[in-house]
Amino acid sequence: MALHGYVLMGNHYHLMLRPVERIWAAGCTGSPRPTAFISTDAIVRVGHLFQGRYKSIVVEAEGYLLSLSRYVHLNPVRGKIVGRGNPVERRRRLRNWRWSSYREYSGLAKGQPWVTQERVLGEIGGAAKARRLRYRRFVEEGLLREIENPLEGSKKGV
Repeated sequence: MALHGYVLMGNHYHLMLRPVERIWAAGCTGSPRPTAFISTDAIVRVGHLFQGRYKSIVVEAEGYLLSLSRYVHLNPVRGKIVGRGNPVERRRRLRNWRWSSYREYSGLAKGQPWVTQERVLGEIGGAAKARRLRYRRFVEEGLLREIENPLEGSKKGV
């Protein structure tokens, strides 16, 4: 599996995963390799990682992965409790949230070797050196206005 992004919260997590070609080809030859979004809100984990309640969707449309990534990365500053404060306070909390791939994506921290960012940053377009800043602006724009939930109306199941 290739990990495109993640957010770890106190009571749930979000992962953006893509099967690598060898694994995917074993079961679905000839099919494009979609990205899977996996989310769980289980507080206590027992047994297998995906045991219990979780949601997965298949990501195939161009640009959808970028919107999904923004939605995932804004998770630490959304909601009744963690979403409190003005946009400047929420931006500070977002940039300081250590349990997320956002800091690496936005150029605020060194990237982890186990997180693959090229596919998402490639959707932002433009010169490669400017993509992290453009991604940061794109995500943080979501602090100023309500963004659409990309999970609404998505195809379920991987």
